[in-house]
Amino acid sequence: MENKGVVYFNKKISDAIYHLRIKVQKSFFALPGQFINIRVSDDFIPLLRRPFSIFNYKKGFVDVVYKVIGDGTKKLSEKKKGDTLYFLGPAGNSYIDFLSETNISDKKIFLVAGGTGFVSIRFFAKWLFLKKINFKLFYGATNKNELLTSFFKNYNAKISTDDGSAGSKGLITDFLKKETDKDTIIFACGPQGMLKSIQNLNAFKKFASFEAYMGCAIGVCLSCVIKIKNNDDFNYVRVCKEGTVFDLDDVIF
Repeated sequence: MENKGVVYFNKKISDAIYHLRIKVQKSFFALPGQFINIRVSDDFIPLLRRPFSIFNYKKGFVDVVYKVIGDGTKKLSEKKKGDTLYFLGPAGNSYIDFLSETNISDKKIFLVAGGTGFVSIRFFAKWLFLKKINFKLFYGATNKNELLTSFFKNYNAKISTDDGSAGSKGLITDFLKKETDKDTIIFACGPQGMLKSIQNLNAFKKFASFEAYMGCAIGVCLSCVIKIKNNDDFNYVRVCKEGTVFDLDDVIF
């Protein structure tokens, strides 16, 4: 179902990164891991909507944080306060679906954000914090210009950059590996290379939200499929409908 909202603010917060807040109906509700699919142009050029992980939700408002990387996000960055936006969603499942299925009483919960994956991870971190559920946060990026550490200031995050320009130097998965054991539950979002590295860790459970190109975001076009194990074979599943969050042990890269 298409929803309508109004731009509350759309501000640049870093190099090519924007924070958009949309005023929505008070009946709107979202959970960490879900996304919305925004029509970025009034003239349908580009034709396809753009999917964005939900960064925050509070009654009457939904936030996304996005990076300008093409014509679609460039058009979105030009939206001003008071402009009308049409979008689908919230869509997809949630990290919480997997949290509720797992006995966490004697487990460590690690959240791992890589690059733009910090968007949905930060929403989940806020949800856990408000529920008084303990967790440790790992956040990595290529360099300091891609880090938005101010959004994690309350969560004592372990920070790393590939070039050492902020935090520790190295891949965030290198630091994650040192602390992960069989009593750890990992929730992650980020580049597929990072997720593949996490898949190989010896942890109790590993879950990840996948970022994917989407044509329709309603499960019809099949442009966002990934491979999931099925006994000795595999199935294709849709990130927009069966995801965005999957058990990493089931994923075939």
